[in-house]
Amino acid sequence: MAFVALSVSDEVLVLDLVQSRVAGRVRVGRSPRGVAPVAGTPYLLVSCAGSDAVSVVEVEAGREVVRLVVGHEPGALAVSDDARAAFVCERGVGSVAVLDLSGLWEGWLRRSPRGTVVDAF
Repeated sequence: MAFVALSVSDEVLVLDLVQSRVAGRVRVGRSPRGVAPVAGTPYLLVSCAGSDAVSVVEVEAGREVVRLVVGHEPGALAVSDDARAAFVCERGVGSVAVLDLSGLWEGWLRRSPRGTVVDAF
């Protein structure tokens, strides 16, 4: 599988590379920019610059399961090697948000007192 953010239509395109076809489309927040699979889980993270959020997509179900509010204009994102944290570039403020992903492993999203952003630098 491969994933492509479609900023104009607010969707993620799911591609089946083996069969060379579009396997699905998933509606996410406004103006999706970056995608990052979370290894070992059924989830895909999508930065949505127009929503100031990161959409968490359950790939097999083909749906957004939660939208995590982050800083201004999230763009590029990366997931740590152990898939316990995500790092999101906040283009509008020039910082990086750190998201706690440990809840994905437990079937729920753990929220810190400030929402989902554990730290920003």
